[in-house]
Amino acid sequence: MPVTCKLAYDNILLFIEQMSAIKSQMELKRCTYDSTLSLGKKLRENPKTGQVTSVKDAMSDLEMTWSDFELALKDCSEQVNRLESSTL
Repeated sequence: MPVTCKLAYDNILLFIEQMSAIKSQMELKRCTYDSTLSLGKKLRENPKTGQVTSVKDAMSDLEMTWSDFELALKDCSEQVNRLESSTL
């Protein structure tokens, strides 16, 4: 295998490993994410809380960021699947 092909193959393997690690970390963080959303909802619904606009904004930002991250991870996972099927 020529050096350039070997480097490209090694880079693909590294990319696949990194995506797998990121996906694992995301799964570990999902529980924290779900708990945070649940706590935010309870806080917003508690009549003693008072003004909840900043909580609503923070929760909305969190949900949007998480959704964007999931979409990006899905796109990268599809790339990994294509790379794996074409190179391995």
